[in-house]
Amino acid sequence: MLDAGMTELIRPALYGARHEIVALTSLGLPCSTNGAVATAGPSPARVDGPICESTDHLGDHELPELQRGDLVAIRDAGAYAASLSSTYNGRPRPPQVLLEPDGRLVLARRRGSVATLG
Repeated sequence: MLDAGMTELIRPALYGARHEIVALTSLGLPCSTNGAVATAGPSPARVDGPICESTDHLGDHELPELQRGDLVAIRDAGAYAASLSSTYNGRPRPPQVLLEPDGRLVLARRRGSVATLG
């Protein structure tokens, strides 16, 4: 289960869009560029969000063993994720981070807060 789901990326729930999910860290270690970890290979994993709705499913993906706090990337979410995200179920909007052509990450929008939901 990820801390992101249909409130941050509704496309899979709306019309079955698929976004590749890759591990950035696994068991606390950085993953190699092909998404594998030197100590453990990937295996099939069902990926769901935290909303507890039947549509909060992000697909089945090949991932290494993950633990709480490891990072994954939901690829090619782009502007659709940002423009369609919601505060459904009392969840603040996620931060918006852009990947620059030179590999830098730039914060385009800060994470929302519970105080701004009112």
